[in-house]
Amino acid sequence: MKFIDRYPLLSGIIIGILVPFVGYALLLMLNESILASGNLGAGGEQPIFDQESLLLFAIILNLIPFTIFRRQRKNQAMRGVLTATLLASFLWLFLFSSSFL
Repeated sequence: MKFIDRYPLLSGIIIGILVPFVGYALLLMLNESILASGNLGAGGEQPIFDQESLLLFAIILNLIPFTIFRRQRKNQAMRGVLTATLLASFLWLFLFSSSFL
């Protein structure tokens, strides 16, 4: 029996944590490689996206497993991904709320 079928909520939470973590690493590498290539024109000293935006994009990547679980009708796993997404979103809002004021 698969881990997702046996422990759907726990597996959804684990996937909901891993996808943004890996996504952030990939987005950070992409951002740095574009900066290192020197093809940015006049303002080529700064990265394209700042850390706040990259973290938010990484959190948004949880839409992919959420949609997959929704199509497979795995509601508990979908709930786990949603829980991890909400926790990450609140953490992001807590860490970067000063930039909005």
